[in-house]
Amino acid sequence: MPLADLQRALAQLYTREDARAFFRTDPAAFAWSFTLDAADREQLARVGETRLHAYVDSLDRKRANAAARLLPRASSALGPAFRRAFLRFARGTPLPGGRNRYRADARAFLRHVAETRPADLAPEEVALLAREARGLRRRFSGMSLAWIGSILRR
Repeated sequence: MPLADLQRALAQLYTREDARAFFRTDPAAFAWSFTLDAADREQLARVGETRLHAYVDSLDRKRANAAARLLPRASSALGPAFRRAFLRFARGTPLPGGRNRYRADARAFLRHVAETRPADLAPEEVALLAREARGLRRRFSGMSLAWIGSILRR
């Protein structure tokens, strides 16, 4: 399945820093590691660094926007510091899989902040994120119960 192999190679490039490092050092070897045919290897080799970074940045911004929607109080209170902290986290952490991946991502971000206490966040900001974590758990557990209740009442 050449298309599936090409998509897998691109997904690795777009989501994993180690794959991008491998691609930068030896694009041909990276392409060969996915058993791509000659046309797909050539197409992959033409992916430029600028284009690659632009797409990776857009994926990171999408994750940050999703986290901001899930953590509205923290995002609003921290302003640009929230986005900076989240983008640093996102660049070193792959997006979880599954149906609730953005919720899991927001939780992982909050755990990361609690464990690492980034230097550019004040203690009050870290405390705000901890409160937001508790609210996130309550908000979604309540939503799940309400949704289940609505299904049972039908």
